Amino acid sequence: YFSIAAYPHIKGDNLSIQAQVLANKAYEDASSKSQYVFKQLSVPYKGKTIQANLHLPHTERPLPVIIVCGGLDSLQTDMWKLFLDYLAPNEFAMLTIDMPSMGKNSHWPLSEDTSVLHQAVLDYLPNVAYIDHWRVGLLGFRFGGNALIRLSFLAKDQVKACVALGAPVHEILSSPQKLMSMPKMYLDVLASRLGKSVVDIQSLTSQMSAWSLKKQGLLATRRTSVPILAISMEGDPISPHSDNQLVSISSQYGKAMKIPAKNLSEGYHKCLNLSVKWLIDELKS
Repeated sequence: YFSIAAYPHIKGDNLSIQAQVLANKAYEDASSKSQYVFKQLSVPYKGKTIQANLHLPHTERPLPVIIVCGGLDSLQTDMWKLFLDYLAPNEFAMLTIDMPSMGKNSHWPLSEDTSVLHQAVLDYLPNVAYIDHWRVGLLGFRFGGNALIRLSFLAKDQVKACVALGAPVHEILSSPQKLMSMPKMYLDVLASRLGKSVVDIQSLTSQMSAWSLKKQGLLATRRTSVPILAISMEGDPISPHSDNQLVSISSQYGKAMKIPAKNLSEGYHKCLNLSVKWLIDELKS
């Protein structure tokens, strides 16, 4: 509820900031009463720290870990149900990280290097107890998917598998017309993450084109050995099937899927079931 009250987490909104603080406090209190293990990690990076949450179903042996990242309008405290319903039952640890400019990482600027904090956390994993840093999977939603697909190219020797749900990787980022057709709140969120107090559409669309993974030379020109599953729901304006196909042909064992769904809840459930099956096959086989 506190996280919903803070939505969409616009910088400078004092009530939103207060709600975020309460969301984190409620999350820590609830986690301490859970049957599962919860640890907060402070990863040193460039004189500051990256804040991440680690969830473990148990500590009997080192477990494969899934690094989870949401979009530019969600906090890592929104990921509890994902762990509870999908990852813990399959004996995966879950490590969540806020995107740069978001939540506990709001002091880090957001740029086209969307995976910079995730790379630092990935490098830190050998220091973390109870997880198997040789079996690391990635699960990203929306812009979190953009960051983790990028990481799958830049850190392919450290990652075993990746799943991206509804990730914008090229089309909307490189088309000013399509970006300008997005709801005003969506544009306000993008502007806020980039530190802009006023939305200048021309400036924003120009800057966003640098976030295209194709224009960065990662997609269509290179291939990663990391198996990437790129999923979106039918008719998704932010992550069209063409983006997912671009990702799949750029991954040695990649796959693109378009999920038909009568409603958002049903589609989300289908996507997560497919995601977990992909991660089990790639990390536990």
